[in-house]
Amino acid sequence: MLALPAFIGMNGAMDALIGRVNGTSNLRLSGVYLHRARVFCIFLLFPVSILFGFSGMAFRVLEKNPEVTFEANRYVLAYLPNVFLLSLLDIQRRFLVQVQLPQICMFTSFCFLLLHVLLTYFFVIFLHHGVVGIGIASFLTNSSMLYANLSLTSREKVLDSATEISFFDRQVYRGFGDYFRQGLPRATHLFLNAAPFQILSLMARKIGLRYQ
Repeated sequence: MLALPAFIGMNGAMDALIGRVNGTSNLRLSGVYLHRARVFCIFLLFPVSILFGFSGMAFRVLEKNPEVTFEANRYVLAYLPNVFLLSLLDIQRRFLVQVQLPQICMFTSFCFLLLHVLLTYFFVIFLHHGVVGIGIASFLTNSSMLYANLSLTSREKVLDSATEISFFDRQVYRGFGDYFRQGLPRATHLFLNAAPFQILSLMARKIGLRYQ
């Protein structure tokens, strides 16, 4: 999935920006950067969704078997919401690490790992939803974990000045140029690292490779 490295790479701008204000020393500004990252993630979702929508066309070019093409396209479309959720989870994790509260995301990760195993079994094995079942299970797990992370973060009184920031704060929408300059090199690096493997995976059948 080439979209996820782009999201995760752009989120890396948070490390530099919050690190500049030393996280805990200016929590309000850290909250501004947190919301700015979320807004940018929402903006990035639109072009990525368009690319996902054309994935079926790409699969038909690379794979002549209509059944394989259909299943691959179903999986990609089912997993699209999870790319967005994983990006939001990564944003929250980076914020919590910078403000010296990484135990929150560590706790939720351990708790929801078991839930994901159970949901995957239920949708893939029990209900026979196949690859779409993976997308459904991942969506339920990731959305629940994000809600738990946000809830636990909001209960931390030391973060009140950061959590009081909302999407309606004008400061959130200033400084996107700096955010883009910090995030683009990271996103490009991760994308270029992931691209060769993903392209070879797609081209495997096209160039004649078969599982033995």
